[in-house]
Amino acid sequence: MSSSVQKILFWLAVLFLFFILISAIRLGLADYYGKSSHRTLQTWNLLEQFPAMAQIEAIERDLEMARFLANDNPDVHEDIARLSLLRAQSPNISVSEKLAQLQRAISAIRIAISLRPVSPYSWTILLLIKRERNEFDGEFRHALHRAVELGPWEPELLTALADVGLSAWPKLPAVEQAMIQQVFLRGMQRQSNLMQDVVQTHRYECATGVANDKQKAECQ
Repeated sequence: MSSSVQKILFWLAVLFLFFILISAIRLGLADYYGKSSHRTLQTWNLLEQFPAMAQIEAIERDLEMARFLANDNPDVHEDIARLSLLRAQSPNISVSEKLAQLQRAISAIRIAISLRPVSPYSWTILLLIKRERNEFDGEFRHALHRAVELGPWEPELLTALADVGLSAWPKLPAVEQAMIQQVFLRGMQRQSNLMQDVVQTHRYECATGVANDKQKAECQ
């Protein structure tokens, strides 16, 4: 083998290793920014107080960096949707800004679903966004079916699905009402303590629609 060929092979190997190194660094940084933001969002879910806007903006920057580094990661798009939904629910937000945040949220969650259509969490987030937009349409009903089919026993999802389903109760066809009734009853059987906020928020729908005779007393 001639020296010129050896040099070419050497530099090709160097370029290949350099590419592998850069890819590993990129994915490592994306993982750092993405997981750090996800942990913070999970912590906020446990807080009763709304986080400071400076904190929200810091997480938003981290998620944008994670998206830049790993645009094909559905977790990143899902968390961008979560954060945008949170911003849309912030106190004293203007109507135009709320609509902009909800549009950003729904765009992000649709991307997340296209990348990972089997996540019940993504479908549930879509439901929450559609509720904020007051859109109880075909996309809402499809998301409801997918969320129930994919995550029927997840404690967090049972509570969220019962809540969002009862919010839309008067606007849902009989098929979807029956589905929400099953979700509600399942939640009351498995985690009645976690369902109390849902019961208190939707007393009328609970007492007149979804609760069985034994549970109706809890809806009063």
